[in-house]
Amino acid sequence: MVFEDQQKKDEIDILVEMGQAEKSKEEDEALKQKAVTYVSFEELEDFKDDHLFNTNFDQFIKQDMQDRINDPEEWHAQFEGLDHLRKMSKFHKAKMVEWSAYFAPFLKASVDNLRSGISKDALMFTTEFLKDKGETTTESLVEFIKVVGPSILHKTVYEKAFISKEAKTSMMHAIATAPCSELLAFLLSDGCRCKNNNKSLMENSYTYVGEFFKQVGTSFVEPLASSEESDRKTLLLEVVRQLQVGIDSMPKIKKAATEALKLFKAKMDESKAIPFDKILHQ
Repeated sequence: MVFEDQQKKDEIDILVEMGQAEKSKEEDEALKQKAVTYVSFEELEDFKDDHLFNTNFDQFIKQDMQDRINDPEEWHAQFEGLDHLRKMSKFHKAKMVEWSAYFAPFLKASVDNLRSGISKDALMFTTEFLKDKGETTTESLVEFIKVVGPSILHKTVYEKAFISKEAKTSMMHAIATAPCSELLAFLLSDGCRCKNNNKSLMENSYTYVGEFFKQVGTSFVEPLASSEESDRKTLLLEVVRQLQVGIDSMPKIKKAATEALKLFKAKMDESKAIPFDKILHQ
């Protein structure tokens, strides 16, 4: 993973957030040096001498990540934890996918962190992890998306542009590589119907719903043709109703919802499972 020059500038800005004014000049300099020093993805080295890592990978993740969640104020430990994830993602991707549910809480906490550097690093890791995770979508990865996804979605409208930009990239990779029912569900609940009525978040979410139906196969929408009730069918009917609500909304949301409904219809037409007009009357 190659980090932009902006990354170092962002990390310097974080120093203000860390209460540097209360520390001595020596501590200031030490923390500043630690904050701006970042190992590139190419320079990352494997856990060669870590006995726990080499003998019990799942316990390593459980213990290492949980310890960091339990001490959320220890910002440098969180940076180190993200470095650990980057190492594991680079050298042990298959295991990372298998055990992704275990580090999901730590990553969610990092994405939600108010310190810009930690949040952006977490988003950049998520992008890299999802981009190269392979074709298999495991139960653990679905849980990862369920836990971390809503936090990524909310960061797409964050006030700092370098955070929102990274979140949008991460969200697109999540949709492209793990388009599961859980992802579609939180796009509706946390985005299209967001409780604080954030118009930008709603617009983004309708757009992501459209992107979702670009990515899924026709089998995803086929339950709509079944006479039997199922969680998937219920979710898809909920999507149709929500898109109709969006079309009756303000211009930007209407545009995004209209495009999403168009993409949904195209997927239904491709599946040939049931005429789209019949769905509108269910």
